[in-house]
Amino acid sequence: MASLPFNTIPIKLPYSVSTNLSNHHDDQARNRSSTSYFHRVSSLCKSGEIREALSLVTEMDFRKIRIGPEIYGEILQGCVYERNLCTGKQIHARILKKGDFYARNEYIETKLVIFYAKCDALEIAELLFSKLRVRNVFSWAAIIGYVQQGLVEDAIRMCQSMRLENLKFDCVTLSTLMSAAARTQDSKLGKEVQSYCIRHSLESDIVLASTAVDMYAKCGSIVDAKKVFDSTVQKDLILWNTLLGAYAESGLSGEALRLFYEMQLESVPPNVITWNLIILSLLRNGQVNEAKEMFLQMQSSGIIPNLVSWTTMMNGLVQNGCSEEAILFLRKMQESGLRPNVFSITVALSACANLASLHYGRSIHGYIIRNQRHCSSVSIETSLVDMYAKCGDINKAERVFRSKLYSELPLYNAMISGFAVYGNVKEAIGLYRSLEDMGIKPDSITFTSLLSACNHAGDINQAFEIFTDMVSKHGLKPCLEHYGLMVDLLASAGETDKALRLMEEMPYKPDARMVQSLFATCKKQHKDELVEYLSRQLLESEPDNSGN
Repeated sequence: MASLPFNTIPIKLPYSVSTNLSNHHDDQARNRSSTSYFHRVSSLCKSGEIREALSLVTEMDFRKIRIGPEIYGEILQGCVYERNLCTGKQIHARILKKGDFYARNEYIETKLVIFYAKCDALEIAELLFSKLRVRNVFSWAAIIGYVQQGLVEDAIRMCQSMRLENLKFDCVTLSTLMSAAARTQDSKLGKEVQSYCIRHSLESDIVLASTAVDMYAKCGSIVDAKKVFDSTVQKDLILWNTLLGAYAESGLSGEALRLFYEMQLESVPPNVITWNLIILSLLRNGQVNEAKEMFLQMQSSGIIPNLVSWTTMMNGLVQNGCSEEAILFLRKMQESGLRPNVFSITVALSACANLASLHYGRSIHGYIIRNQRHCSSVSIETSLVDMYAKCGDINKAERVFRSKLYSELPLYNAMISGFAVYGNVKEAIGLYRSLEDMGIKPDSITFTSLLSACNHAGDINQAFEIFTDMVSKHGLKPCLEHYGLMVDLLASAGETDKALRLMEEMPYKPDARMVQSLFATCKKQHKDELVEYLSRQLLESEPDNSGN
């Protein structure tokens, strides 16, 4: 008799054993499913698809799949990357509804503090921080985010509290403090942190060394940045690139090139970031042809240009007056298989505005509409308004503005500036009043555009009202440009005596352009005494100018 295959033999188990095995298999399946969901959520968060990640968590809830604290942590981290305060608050609400197992979890508590601190909700961050049962160095590093907002004194206060609790600064906290000092250009704080590193023998830490180089460079001390670099024995590619970045940002292309060749002599092969920084240094120094040559060399060396490479070239070309070439680079980038990001589209629209090219501008606008999911941002809307206004289509600029998704100051400034070019004072003032009604504080750029609109229309009374608002209502100090517009407006209206008095009473030394404007008006009006007085001022301000 043939024997049955082993796997077909029926085995009867007691009910309790079979139930336990069934539950065990269910638990294993749930754990596998939970792990799978975690990877999917993590992937979505890293690609900026926070809402999709949130939908997956809702699905897990519905299917009764265990949601580990790490999943909420991933979404909160994704919200930090996207600066998405609204969705992060929704996650926080879900966590609270889940009960103390989640709400009092040390990992989640710390992640929430980091999330709120990084998304500028500092009051909530500090409140949560004060309730933490365990204050680890990561939560301290998060709350030190006060410095990132320029609140240096608050950050120092938090650091002092940390010392009182006998918590030593670790490399993460020190690096956060040093980065914050760099962002706020607070060299005093940066030097204090650097001194602490030296006293505690941490100066050899490669991450701290890179952060210190960046800090000194951003605080305007390239010499100190180079000293830190030279004193670091074990230099990695990040450290080389950090100093290279410091040279690039300052337009020191000669020093950048020397460092570029030196690192290769030290057997440190450049990566795409290195090449991008070299190209940036050349463009910052106005060496457009050399930058284009370096871009080709990068490809010849086997390094494929990334999105940053193309965008750096485009932006540099626009800044150096080569806007048409910038648009060609956008086309080449797309041909290489890369999709433009928000910044590259903004640069391309700026190029169109410089060229006053409606044809190119409309083409890019069409691309934005077709790819709205990836092209939705206040900077793109602002650039579209600016482009249409500068290309002569103020009606289209206004239509784009009226269909806006965002109510941000830069967008309003672009539209006010557009109205200013056409002398549409009423419309410009109307937008300014709308800003006030929404509680959005206007800035110096807003008032430059408003005064420019009044200047175009020759509206002295409205200009003085705006100028007064700027100081008394909004507490802004007028700059030289604001005074220049007022002087120009008064002079154009024949009020040369008032223009001269304002120029002499302002808290700035008048520049040549302002004096020339008043000089030309006085000459037309045959005010010989003023002409003679202003001609002497012109000679004093620009003695080498033969035209004076």
